[in-house]
Amino acid sequence: MAFLLQIYCTNSSEPSHAFHRVLYLFACRKGCADPNDSSNFSVFRCQLPRDNQFYSFDGPTPLPSTSSASFDPFFNSETFPKLCVVCGCRAGKRCSKCSKRMYCSRNHQIIDWQTGHREECGADDKKDFLTCSEKAKLREKQGFTFKEYGIEMVVGEEEEIDENSDDDDEDENKMEDENEEEEKRKKLKELADLMIAKENENIKNKNEETIEDDINKIEEEIEDLAFNNFTKIIQQESKQILRYQRGGHFILATDFSSSPNLIPNCELCGGPRQFEFQLMPYLLSLIDIDSVGGQSLDWATLLIFTCKNSCQSNEYIKEFIFKQDFVVKESENEKN
Repeated sequence: MAFLLQIYCTNSSEPSHAFHRVLYLFACRKGCADPNDSSNFSVFRCQLPRDNQFYSFDGPTPLPSTSSASFDPFFNSETFPKLCVVCGCRAGKRCSKCSKRMYCSRNHQIIDWQTGHREECGADDKKDFLTCSEKAKLREKQGFTFKEYGIEMVVGEEEEIDENSDDDDEDENKMEDENEEEEKRKKLKELADLMIAKENENIKNKNEETIEDDINKIEEEIEDLAFNNFTKIIQQESKQILRYQRGGHFILATDFSSSPNLIPNCELCGGPRQFEFQLMPYLLSLIDIDSVGGQSLDWATLLIFTCKNSCQSNEYIKEFIFKQDFVVKESENEKN
């Protein structure tokens, strides 16, 4: 799997062992999963107390404005794990010639060799080689790593409430929404009844053709309310890639795909999980997905649920992802 994104997401109410808290999301670039199946994604939670061997207790020291190097005064090559230069995951292999480059696999060693290390390996360090950003662009072309971006987080604007507005208007709008939902439920029930009637050989009042026409008519009338709401939210900020609201409410992309009715408890502590963030479809346009269809990486939205207690562990903890896709109904012509 390829690294997709990470977010640093902690707050003052976290337990002491989770002063630093990061979520990492990985994805298989090939897609290789059925619609509404999240098995080609993985999300991991990583936590550290404030007092740890990796980061300063008081936070990072700002670099001088003239400095272009990202020097970390707390970096210790003896205690820090060896990481793959291609994907950033733990590395167990080393370049046998120069012993300076680490890799997680033979495949990533080949990628690094083809994107600059062939010229650098064993050569004089003073030579003018490719920069890190230039190497990153070459690796993107290899089709494994994604383009690198920074995520800008913005607090969403809540709807302004007019203090002078009439409460009766609010009640009326609420009643209209409830009536709309009730009408939809009635149509769905009517559709189900007609589907049963279609299979009932004892129907005498309606022939099969008439029932089929009624079913088609009701299907056309049933509106995808979730999709309408999802579209309105996207239109407010068309380039949003992530929505974060820990313990809040997620936004479904469609009513016509399954929804997360049962979220599994945390496998580590057995406690409940809660919604934390979701990915929006605009991100797909940024990571150069160059194919469509069954073997393409795709989603309508990805919902990430994490342990409500931020339970403690010295390892990376796997959390739960629910994937919802837009499912297109087949027309009669396509079926035939």
